[in-house]
Amino acid sequence: PSLYSDVLRGIKILPGVTSNNELSSAYNVRGGNFDENLIYLNGYQIYRPYLLRIGVEENQSLVNPDLTESVNFYSGGFPARFGDRMASVLEVNYLGDQSGDFRGVARGDFFNLGIALHQVSGKVNWSFGARYANPETFLNKLQTSGNYRPRYSDLQFLLNYQPTKKSRFQLFSLYANNDFDLTPKLWKGNFKFGQYDVRGVDIDYQGNQGYTFQTGLLAAKWEHQRSSHMQFFFSAAGFFSKEDENRNLTGDIFYIPNAREPWQERQYLKTRIETVENQLQLSNYDFQAGLMKQIGKHRLHSGISFKYNKLKNNIDELFEESSEGNLLEPVQRLYQNWTIDFNQLEWYGEDQFSAGSKIQINAGIRFLYYAYTLEKLVSPRLSLLYFPADKHSLY
Repeated sequence: PSLYSDVLRGIKILPGVTSNNELSSAYNVRGGNFDENLIYLNGYQIYRPYLLRIGVEENQSLVNPDLTESVNFYSGGFPARFGDRMASVLEVNYLGDQSGDFRGVARGDFFNLGIALHQVSGKVNWSFGARYANPETFLNKLQTSGNYRPRYSDLQFLLNYQPTKKSRFQLFSLYANNDFDLTPKLWKGNFKFGQYDVRGVDIDYQGNQGYTFQTGLLAAKWEHQRSSHMQFFFSAAGFFSKEDENRNLTGDIFYIPNAREPWQERQYLKTRIETVENQLQLSNYDFQAGLMKQIGKHRLHSGISFKYNKLKNNIDELFEESSEGNLLEPVQRLYQNWTIDFNQLEWYGEDQFSAGSKIQINAGIRFLYYAYTLEKLVSPRLSLLYFPADKHSLY
């Protein structure tokens, strides 16, 4: 049970995975940061699948549970075909070949609405999903009261066309929009100096605070089965993200000597002013080619990819604190405006085979070249999976 119907929140209950915020879908693996986790959706890397400042300021992730067919989670020792993060890999695949002509599901609760449709018609099968989330009712019960109006909506579409028995063309697109109107009015907090000595702090806010996050993905893939032991693919994808943060808040901070009698007169402490106008735009173009070949007990994978990335970032922030005409802290002004291109070339090769009936081995190597830093990395990888019994495995 959670605030959102979200696939990623189910990962948090797995061994080796931790999270310090039940309102967030972000997770940590073996002590790593949540930014060190790779997430692939239908084979395409997803950047910032959850938009997080604090747990309250987050909506659903991009993964639609009604379209999901399989989820593979690697908490370490993941194969070479995956990227170069340090913590984990989550591989999510949407519905492919389906049975039945037409089917769908619609669901709703106090916070979420969703619909998913699937159809198989000859050589074409497609899936469509739409979601809308509005947790305003829940967020109005938090410690900070205010006009909280977060909204999340997304549209996702997957098309598979199989012109021949050995070839398949796939088209995948998604668009997600997050709007946060998180304007606070009052924050209340109490702290104890003793069993009966309880004091408090109030913050009265004026102004507004809002965030907007837009994410889009358009991808195409062509797969060809050369023979029963060999297949290859080509894919091209464009991932786009735009983030806007605007904050114009003034907070008057008051001290309450006796929080057991909050109706007593408050003592004014200071005023804090926050002005923020930030914008971030990310464009990522990913071109991949891969080959799989079966030779006896060995399943060989090899692939190459080129990624063109462009990042535009504009930061304009101002913070100030004063009290009854006295400047407690000097004005802090942060302004940055820059654009960078950071391209990378990747190649991988791996061999998956069985050594007997109880041992499975995956050995591979990955080469990465970062044009922005002129850095070359070679990453050898080896994993061993042992099955002592039918229901047990050691990794």
